[in-house]
Amino acid sequence: SWCPMAAVTVSKQGDGIAVVTLAKEPVNTMNLDFWKELLSTMETLEADKEVRAVIFQSGLKRSVFTAGLDIKELYAPATSQERQGEFWTTLSKALVKIYTTPMATAAAIKGQCPAGGCCL
Repeated sequence: SWCPMAAVTVSKQGDGIAVVTLAKEPVNTMNLDFWKELLSTMETLEADKEVRAVIFQSGLKRSVFTAGLDIKELYAPATSQERQGEFWTTLSKALVKIYTTPMATAAAIKGQCPAGGCCL
């Protein structure tokens, strides 16, 4: 399914493969909403018994997989202590889900992928 407002979309391929496309313009910055979407997507895919493997890819027009974590989520004047806590909790839950899922996972990285992007 495709949603023009979503940063994370999924398309199912044959043989139990789901392609997760990251398309948060301009550079797939990983903010709180991004991690919430990714966590929700992984939970949905894990519950789908037809999906055996997940491939992450960038849907951006430029050669960037992701610019990494959003500095605004990490910099005190730009965020609150509560939001920063929610950011790290959500990021951690999403990565634990990706790292411990019974599905095979791979990242099709083409272009830049610094810092937080390397976690995928």
